[in-house]
Formats: sequence, C-alpha cells, structure tokens
Amino acid sequence: METTRKGVNLLLMVYTVVLVAGKIRETVNVLRAQFENARARGDADYLEVPHSCLRIGREIGKGAFGRVFMASAIKLPGFSGPKIVAIKQLKKCSSSDEFDEFLDEITMMKKVGKHPNIVALLGCCTIKEPLTMIMEYVGCGDLLEYLRKIRAKHLAKAHQLEIGSPLEIASAAQNTVPGNNIFSPMVKYLDLLHTSSSTSDASYITQTDTATRPSVAETTYTILSGTMGDEDNTSALGSCSLEYVLDHKELHNFAKQIAFGMERLEELQITHRDLAARNILIDERKTLKISDFGLSRTGIYVNTRNKKVPLRWLSVEAMRDNLYSNKSDVWAFGIVLWEIGTLGGYPYPSVSNHELFAYLQEGKRLERPENCTAEVYDLMLQCWREDPNERPSFQQISKHLQPHKKIYIDFNEIQPTYVFPPTSDQIQLAIANNK
Repeated sequence: METTRKGVNLLLMVYTVVLVAGKIRETVNVLRAQFENARARGDADYLEVPHSCLRIGREIGKGAFGRVFMASAIKLPGFSGPKIVAIKQLKKCSSSDEFDEFLDEITMMKKVGKHPNIVALLGCCTIKEPLTMIMEYVGCGDLLEYLRKIRAKHLAKAHQLEIGSPLEIASAAQNTVPGNNIFSPMVKYLDLLHTSSSTSDASYITQTDTATRPSVAETTYTILSGTMGDEDNTSALGSCSLEYVLDHKELHNFAKQIAFGMERLEELQITHRDLAARNILIDERKTLKISDFGLSRTGIYVNTRNKKVPLRWLSVEAMRDNLYSNKSDVWAFGIVLWEIGTLGGYPYPSVSNHELFAYLQEGKRLERPENCTAEVYDLMLQCWREDPNERPSFQQISKHLQPHKKIYIDFNEIQPTYVFPPTSDQIQLAIANNK
C-alpha cells in the first residue's frame, strides 16, 4: 500500500513538472510571437530583443528612473555569443511622463549610434515591461572618481604621507577635514559655511528653485562602477586593472576625448544637458565614454517641466530662461575642464546655490586652477561667455586641444603649498562637522 502511495505521488510530481514546463514553453512561444509580430508591424527595430535574452546579475546603480544591473546578454544584434552588459530598467509603477522619457532616452541613444567616446546602446526591450536599455558595460568607474584618486596620490606624495595602499590613500584624502594640519589651508574655501547654504551636497536641483535653498535631490545619473571582466566573464569582480597616474598629458588626452564625443552629439544636434565628470565613464584602456542621456534632447530645448538639473554646470541662459542647446553643453564642458584641472574639485565651492546666478551675471567665473596654462583657462573663459553665440563649437574646441599643445602643467611644477578646491565629499564632511 505504501509503495503504491509513493508511486502515485511520484507520478503527480512528474505530471506537475511536465505541466509547468509546458506552460513555460507556451509563455515563451507567446512572447516570441509577440516579438516577431511587433517587428513585422515596424514597432520593433533591429535593436529590440526579448527579456529572455538577459540573465540579470547584481545591481550597480540606481536613480529616480529605476535601477541599473550588470547582466549577461545573448543574441544581441552584432554579437555571436554572450556579452557582459549594463541594463537600465524603468521602475515599476512609473508615471506616464517617466515612461515616455525612458523611451525618449532609448530613441536618443539609437540616434547617437556607435562612437568610441560615447556609451553605446546594444539593445532594448520595449515591447513588454519593464522597459529596458541594454548598454555597453564600462567597468572602471567614472572620471570624477578617477580624478579624486589621483588627487589623493598627489597629496600623499606632496606631504610625504606613509600610507600603504591606494585605497588607504583615497580614504585619507576623502576623510580629511579642515583643521587637520596639512589640509588646514582649505579653510579659505569654507569660510562661508556659517552664513551660507553654499555647500548643499545636491548636484541637482529643481529648475524653478534656483533662487531658493535646494533640497538634497537624488541624483539621476547612472553610476556604472565595479568590474566584471570581458565577455567570457572569467575575471573576478573588482579586478579592474586601471593604473592611477597623475600625468598632465593624460589629463590633456581626457579633455580631447570628451570634446571628440561631444562633437559627435553636436553634429547630430543633440543637447546632452548633463555633461559633468561624474557622467563620463572610463574603461581599462582609459578610453572615456560620455554616458547618461536621461536629460538629453534634440536641438534647442526649453525646459518647461520642474525637472532636476545640475545647477553648477548650467549656463547663464539655462538658469535664467531654462534654455538649452549645444552652446549650453559647451559651457558645461568648460566646467569639466576645470574639474579635470582641479582633480575633481566642486565648482564654486564658496558660492551658495541661490547666489550663483547673480555671481555669474556679475561676470565672475571660476578661478584658474594652478596646474592649468593660461591657454586652457582662456578656453574655459570662452566656454563661459554670457552670449551663447560667442562660445566656440565643439569642432573648434577639438582643434584647439591638439596633442602638441600643453594645456595642463606638470604637477611636479606646482608649489607644495597649493590648495586644491575641495571635493563635494570634503564639503559635506565639513558641513557635518560644523553643525
């Protein structure tokens, strides 16, 4: 009797497995049919792939839109085998505006196509939710992180700090606060802390709030940090073999690469609207790739919605009139040149958010970093001209940044007493210590 009962249970289990497997096959066939029908109707182009092509891994970033994951993808257009990618998925229960904007970003990235200095869109899933962008995975973090790490190395060397590992050096630089002996000159940047809201840690504020104290906004840029190796996924996580070198020629090359990528967007009449060191990714070969097209638009664009915008990278007309164009991107590029020169400094560290527009209208601009030549600082000032029509184009900027020119000075020539403008992390720490 017991044997008979066990046999019946086993048959029931087998039947259940077969039934479930059949339902899965049926679901896959339905999805495949929907996918093929969408292509036949013209609702899906060559970059459209089904979700079943993705094996999603760990989360590597998040923002207001949703989350970013590392993933392995198969059957991607133009690739024969599996490929490690970054996927960006729209959050559940998103608004209709967020839904449309996510689709707009996919459309924008399709228009950009392939360029060595722009993160490439490799595929997308738009027929079924969740809406998904499949992007080139760039595994060595962003330019801002890189700049801050080489700043830490430079400071450690300049002050003869006996620190063992690069991680300890970075930690020492990040956690240093005004008042420590060797960094105490930084106080000159922080003397408004008691009377000003200058040092809010929000890189983004609501466009209509530029005259008031901003709230701390969740940043909307995509952070694709960490590593996962190449397509065969054989290398371990965290094994990015990036060498952190403080070389003025390398900084020059970084500026050139960014200008080259932005020249491509200018040709396509795409306005990025969020160009900053934090939105430029770096790979193991130190190729820079412009990322995050969440705020990008075609042509001249007037922002009529209360969207979070990167205040300290905005041009005068963007602050005043909500007007964006390739020329406002040129202004932001000037800020990026300054970020490179200061090894990740925070723009206008002693000017509050609500004071910044008046500060710029008075003709004031960021000071020349000590390691910048007069020539490159003049280029920055050209990028920051109040009249957009008087600013150079990215094509002109690319020509100006020819390799034979020297735009950043060898750091060995800088006085040991030079004080770098503080990073946003140092400012946040200073605020916490002054509360």
